[in-house]
Amino acid sequence: MPTALHPTTFHRHNRPLRTLLLESEVWFCARDLGRLMGWPLNERTTRKLDADQRRVVTLVNGQGEEEALVVSESAVYALLTYHYHGENRACSAGLPMRWCRVCGMRRCRRRPVIPA
Repeated sequence: MPTALHPTTFHRHNRPLRTLLLESEVWFCARDLGRLMGWPLNERTTRKLDADQRRVVTLVNGQGEEEALVVSESAVYALLTYHYHGENRACSAGLPMRWCRVCGMRRCRRRPVIPA
């Protein structure tokens, strides 16, 4: 049985977004991200991502442990592009940078904000 991981939870619009630091890279729970985007993200809808941009891990939650699909930071930007909605601009503009800093990422660099 794989070791269960303890995610860091952020809240945006009263919705949780669980994040993990795996191998010096930030990973996001696909189900939580899908709720924020207004688009269901599951195994089928994330097939368009590269194999190294998604994986299934065991997360610890309030009720015990659960298997969860997680996506990498680059996958978040790809999903925000594939499933574009104007309200998601704030997510792609700067919030992942905040999540990276809190998760302890030093390699994250400021990305240019592209005007709409």
